[in-house]
Order: sequence, then structure tokens, then C-alpha cells
Amino acid sequence: MVCDNPKQAPRTARSRRVSLGSLLLLAACSAGFEEESVASVPQGPTLSIQAQAVAASDLRAVVIGADSTMPQGTDLTDAYFLVSNYGTNVSAMELGTASGLYELTAENGAIVFRVTEEVNSNGFRARGSVGMHDTLLTLSTDEPVTGTLTIEVNGVSSSTGGSGWALFDLGNDGVGDLQTPHLHDSYQQTLTIDGTFELLTTTFTNADPSTNIVRVVTITFEP
Repeated sequence: MVCDNPKQAPRTARSRRVSLGSLLLLAACSAGFEEESVASVPQGPTLSIQAQAVAASDLRAVVIGADSTMPQGTDLTDAYFLVSNYGTNVSAMELGTASGLYELTAENGAIVFRVTEEVNSNGFRARGSVGMHDTLLTLSTDEPVTGTLTIEVNGVSSSTGGSGWALFDLGNDGVGDLQTPHLHDSYQQTLTIDGTFELLTTTFTNADPSTNIVRVVTITFEP
């Protein structure tokens, strides 16, 4: 379980809110989740949730001799950056790549924000990292909506030379509520959104020489 812990193709895009007219609909029809990201609530009014994901700090990936930055404020609905030192004047012993992929979608009636970080330090003198950086997921409602908030961390490392961690601030109040160094971990709670709910995620992914690592953080809110 996640433990309690008290405590970059870079281009700035104007952050945009994704309405659940296009991301998630809750309609008053029959019970059960439908395909194509539509869910139904029996005998209830039509509810709406707006979802937004932005870079809350500069997102930066680094390998020897090269780096790439995605500026703070970038819309992370669908964003990707990659840095590589292949084709540069570094030696073959220092070659590597690092990347970050960010996606905000609706999947099977739930809002899903996914952060994927990957570092490949392919030479025995290579080093690379993604982070440390922050992403902010904001969920907004016109009236109270209760659902399940799930946080999952999954990944793989080719050796113990891959490291890093993920930290979650539920409510974005400056206090880290959950932290894990693991590549496999999970957390779940019932959450009522009445107005606006913010979730700040801080991640750091590092690969020592001759190490490949992938870390995937998936945040799901299912009404």
C-alpha cells in the first residue's frame, strides 16, 4: 500500500478545461456503465464534471549532453516530450534517452490522468532522469459528486540502478499525503467533489548507467 507521509517538444499550450460533454457524461437513464465513456445514473439529474491537467512546474528530462523542458502551465491533456543524445558528439558509453507522456482521458465512465516516464541509460557511463516535477489535476463540479479516487503506480526497471518516487498532495494544500518509492503500489478512497478538487503529483524517475526504467502513475476518478 502507499504509505502516509506527513511531510518537455516543449511548447507552452494554453491550459484548457475538458468538459464531460466531451470527456464524461452522467445521464439519468439506466444504471451501469456504457461503452464510449458514458455512464448512467438511475433517476437522477444530469451531472457534469470538468477535468483539467497542467504542468505545475517545468517538466524536464536530462541525459548527458542534452535536455528538454516542457514549461510550467503546459496543458497536459495530451502532451509528450523526449530528449536523446544519439547523433551528438557524446561517446557510445554515454548514450541514452528520457521521455515523459501525459494523458487526460475518459475510460469506461471514469476520468483518467496518466503520467508515464521512461529513462534509458544505455551506455555504462550513461545517466538520465525525468523530474523532479509537478503535475496538477483539477476536477470541478456544479453540484456534489461522489465517486472512487484510485491512484496506481506501475513500472519496470532492468536493475536496481533505476530509482525515483511519486508523491501525492490530495487537495493541493502543500502537505504530501501519500508517497511511494515503489514501481508497484496503489491507494483508493471514496471522494466527494463539491466545487473543485485538486491533486498535485510530484514524480522523479532516474536511471543509473546501463539501466532502463519506466514509471506509470494512473489517477482515476470514477463517479
